[in-house]
Formats: sequence, structure tokens, C-alpha cells
Amino acid sequence: GTGTQAETVPEYTNSLTNWTYPNSPGAVGAIRQADNVNYCLQVNASLDDEVFGASCVGDSAEEWTNVYNSAYGATMFESVYNSGLCLKVLDASGGGSALQAAPCGGNSSSTPWEELWRTK
Repeated sequence: GTGTQAETVPEYTNSLTNWTYPNSPGAVGAIRQADNVNYCLQVNASLDDEVFGASCVGDSAEEWTNVYNSAYGATMFESVYNSGLCLKVLDASGGGSALQAAPCGGNSSSTPWEELWRTK
């Protein structure tokens, strides 16, 4: 919901939401709910860098840079608001998982898979 920490849900869940995002390497933009919904993923620095959903307002807290990770062939989204932090799934073991901005793993074999994003 709006103003709460964002979570992922398992694939094929009835309540899936589609998102648009900066989709080319180096592009900067909001990760925004599709279908003309004014809802963006934002970093909340006052809450341990939780990522939450809120109305899009055009500030740097909702801006992300698409960083292509060639070692994994996937994208990492780095926060414009707090550079060096990337969009990460917390505890991905079963069910939905919360999103947080956490230190980026970089373009190396040590990058945790929880920071890598790709489409199917």
C-alpha cells in the first residue's frame, strides 16, 4: 500500500502489478507503477533506507539509475538519492519479500543475486 515498505509477491499471484523503469544502461528515472497509476518506488532514508510506495512527486528519492551488470547479464537499480545503494530484495526465501536500498555489490562475481533484475 501507499506509504508502506514495498514487497514482491510470488509469480502468478492474482494481485501482480506491472512497473515501468529506466530500461537501458545508464538511464535514470522512476520505477513507476504502469497503467497510468501515479505510484513510484522511493527510498525512505529515515527508515533505514526502506523502499516504499508513494505518489510520484519527481524528487531524487524516486529516481534510479539502470546499471547493467555484464557479469550476470542483468540490471541493478542504483538510487539517485543515495548513490551506492541499490534496490534489493530482502529475505527472498518463500512468499513475498520486502524491498530495501542496500550497498551495491558492483560488477563482480560477489554481487548478491538479490540486487539483480531482469524480465522473463
